[in-house]
Amino acid sequence: MELEAHWQAAWDAAGLKAPGGVLDDLYRRYRDPQRHYHTLVHLEECFAHFALVRARCENPAAVQLALWFHDAVYNVRAADNEAQSARLADAVLAETGASADLRARVSRLIDVTRHTAAPVTPDEIIMVDIDLAILAAPFARFWQYEEEVREEYSWMDEWKWREGRGALLRSFLRRPHIYGTPEFRARFEEQARDNIDASLARLAE
Repeated sequence: MELEAHWQAAWDAAGLKAPGGVLDDLYRRYRDPQRHYHTLVHLEECFAHFALVRARCENPAAVQLALWFHDAVYNVRAADNEAQSARLADAVLAETGASADLRARVSRLIDVTRHTAAPVTPDEIIMVDIDLAILAAPFARFWQYEEEVREEYSWMDEWKWREGRGALLRSFLRRPHIYGTPEFRARFEEQARDNIDASLARLAE
């Protein structure tokens, strides 16, 4: 399914009319030259993984809309990208007449992609699994991802990069499980841990 079809499917699932001009704005954002990983390719990969767990969603529309907006604002030097992305999503949803419940759900799902706290609800678990699926990508894609993220943080000196990246990756390994849904855990848990171990070894060189 093309991204445009995923966009329409999200609004159809919400029972709302897709707002004019917003998709073009999101495309512009995800094509920003400072992005190397957080691009339209990342969105395509997210929706491919969404198909694995759509039936588990409590609110599929909320998850799909949150996926579209979760990296809409991405400034590599900022610490509030998720909060700003959630505010953008909320403003768009408000203009479409979305319910307060849907708006709140989408905001929470975007916020959980900060990965600073464990997801709680079934949809939060799904959102985190999808966002972290790249950790279990085939080896060639995983190393491409690692290089893309490093390029996004090319302004950061090597020592700080290794320290920060290593701390994040080790935090995933300390979890009892990286993935919360049975589908993701069965398919991706072992590969993700192998990839992270390899990345940490490289960072330690």
